[in-house]
Amino acid sequence: MYTWVKKFRGEPEVVAAQAFKSEDHKLKELQKQIRDLQEENEILKKAMHFFAKDRR
Repeated sequence: MYTWVKKFRGEPEVVAAQAFKSEDHKLKELQKQIRDLQEENEILKKAMHFFAKDRR
């Protein structure tokens, strides 16, 4: 029974490490999303300037 409780309740150190990994993973995903959005903004700015020059 002890092993079952240990397995499903989790040890505090293990739970803390899993939470840290989860937060670290979320942080990396958000940083990647920010980089992607910044790159998209740069592309859109260049396209805007290209089409703005074309109209003159």
